[in-house]
Order: sequence, then structure tokens, then C-alpha cells
Amino acid sequence: MTTNRPYTSWGNWSKISAYSTSPDADVTDYLSGGDSDWCELMEKSGAYDLICKAYRDAINEALPAGVSLAGDKFLGPYEIEEGEFDGYPTTEDGDVDLKACLEGIDLGQICDRYDVLTLDDIAREMGSQAKEPTKAASRAMQRLKVEPLARVQLDGWAQPRAVYLAEQARAALKSRPGAGARTDRASV
Repeated sequence: MTTNRPYTSWGNWSKISAYSTSPDADVTDYLSGGDSDWCELMEKSGAYDLICKAYRDAINEALPAGVSLAGDKFLGPYEIEEGEFDGYPTTEDGDVDLKACLEGIDLGQICDRYDVLTLDDIAREMGSQAKEPTKAASRAMQRLKVEPLARVQLDGWAQPRAVYLAEQARAALKSRPGAGARTDRASV
């Protein structure tokens, strides 16, 4: 492959999603079905930005080497060398089929990976019977060395609240002593 080759636009995001202007707009559309407080929590905690970045990273990983998504445009080599994109799906015209390259990306799975939980949510998932369940959840997260993604202030909240990535918090809760297995007994 030649270095310092000229690149050109291979089209914009509408080649992939006819009713969308960009991958970020797809993320917004996907998340907009949620509760308004949760949507605001996703935005203010930075989880929305993490999802957009992870989605774009997945898109660029799925594309052939030398082809990338920049903003809402696909960029690729102006001239394609013989066999350069062998093994990638093609259109009727013999062009790389960008849409087919991206079919395996699951936006829902990416969104789930960056979902967030407050300490109230974590306390419910723990099944906490403590007098102050959010304090018990906070202590559990500290003991398990799970750092909050952010501290967020929403309208109606008296003070900012810690927000955790759900995947990290749930994994830590599953690994804690007493979560499904006795760890204080020696194996017989």
C-alpha cells in the first residue's frame, strides 16, 4: 500500500442510516426513549459522551484499514489498489459496502455498557435493608474500590449525587464476599 495517498469522501452517514445525520444522532434517538431524569443523568454524568465515543470507535474498527468515519463523513483512498479491500463486502458496483461492514455493531449493547446507577439504584440492587441504604451502598462502592463516574446535580435534588457506571458497579457487587458464595470457609 502506498503511503501519503490522497483521500476523498466516500459519502456521509446517511449511507448507513437514511433518517439520521450522524452516529451521535443515532445515540440520541436510542436514548431518548428513556425517562427524562435518566436521560439528563446520562448527559450530565458524561455517559452520553462515552457512548458516542465507543460507538464511533466500534464503527472505525469495523471499517477496512484506510477507511474511517470523520464527523459524519466516511473518508477513504481516492484510488484503490488491486485487492486492497478483498474480504470486505461490496456493493453491486464493486465499492466497499460500508453499511454491510457495520451490521455487527450493536448500539444497544454499547449503551448498556455505559448505563449509570445512582447510590439509590445500587442500594436497591444490593437489596439493602440498612436504615440508610444509600450510605450502605456508598460504603460498599468504597470497599470495592469502585469510583463514581461523576457527581451530578439534577433539578429537584438537594445536592449532587455520585453516579456510577452500572457495569462496573454490578460486577463489583457480584464479586464481593457473601455474594452467592461463602468465602469465610475453607474448602473441604
